[in-house]
Amino acid sequence: MILRTVAFCCISFFLSFAVLGQSICANIKTGRFYFYPQNTKQFFVILRSDSLQREINVVTNDTSYWKINWKSPCVFDLIFLKTTKKLSTEELEFYKSNLISTQILEATKNYYIFKGGLNRVDENAVTDTMWLKKRY
Repeated sequence: MILRTVAFCCISFFLSFAVLGQSICANIKTGRFYFYPQNTKQFFVILRSDSLQREINVVTNDTSYWKINWKSPCVFDLIFLKTTKKLSTEELEFYKSNLISTQILEATKNYYIFKGGLNRVDENAVTDTMWLKKRY
């Protein structure tokens, strides 16, 4: 009886975190976000609907368009569609033959932390912050 009670409590505890994580991630499936990549002077405005993402480089005014493939409530892939930036043939081929995999690690009312990598999230993936409000 005690073993069943302990097991039930543990399962309930972990399920509550899973549900909480899903609801937090669901809140950032759509909206306007602000991205300041580390160690650069770049600044992006991200406009996301459930299945499309538009990234505007505020410095250059170039805009990229991505299809979003949600793999789970907190994991998605970005598939390149097009950009207003002039790309070489090699760059265009690179974008078309790869995708960006993203995992949301933590979310607050002001930002979320994500890990993103080329074609998958692994030990080489980069961790950064996406802001829900402009930082400055």
